[in-house]
Amino acid sequence: MYGSVKQLGVHDMKSRCISVIGSTILVAAFAASGCGSQGNGDVPANCELEAAPQLDKGEEMEPGGDCIGCHAQDGGPSYSIAGTVMAIEDDDEGCLGLDGVLVEVIGADGKKIRMMTNSVGNFFSSEGIKKPYTAKITQDGQEFAMVTPQTDTNCASCHSSVGKEGAAGRIVAFDPSEGGAGGEGAGGGEAGAGGETGAGGASGSGGETGAGGETGTTQ
Repeated sequence: MYGSVKQLGVHDMKSRCISVIGSTILVAAFAASGCGSQGNGDVPANCELEAAPQLDKGEEMEPGGDCIGCHAQDGGPSYSIAGTVMAIEDDDEGCLGLDGVLVEVIGADGKKIRMMTNSVGNFFSSEGIKKPYTAKITQDGQEFAMVTPQTDTNCASCHSSVGKEGAAGRIVAFDPSEGGAGGEGAGGGEAGAGGETGAGGASGSGGETGAGGETGTTQ
């Protein structure tokens, strides 16, 4: 299936992220980092592109943050999977991510959830996914695959700025072994506003098409 697909080093984890069962446990695991920190005025120190707008709510808040854990704690929308595609592996929380990147999650039963990143790089879905799952991202016709099956759908729990549970860092749309975040361009040209809304460019039926970029599922 992935014969012609590049394998992203950051995604090909040697150890799996352990699935966290129950929102109480998940919230406790991230309590130290806090929720809503960007909205409280904390400016990220290390950004490949620039800091994202400091929003305290909405689908473009806190790129790179713990969406699932914080929403469970603060009463936000409930997502089954969520994360951010960033410009470089060690971007801090609150940095501008990449928009218009297709994220495809493939469940153990073959069901696919397709999402487009929004203007700050966030992606999310509330649709169920059978574990373990694999995933791939596509930008400018290039695919990068996470080939090691995973069980934790809270992407930020492993893909942090320093990397956890075997991940080297953030989800990025390039191969770290080749060097450079090819395709971003100066000033983050791919981070345009709202480009992922509407049909989102991905086929599928029954999908949500809000600003967060859920674009449907296929079997």
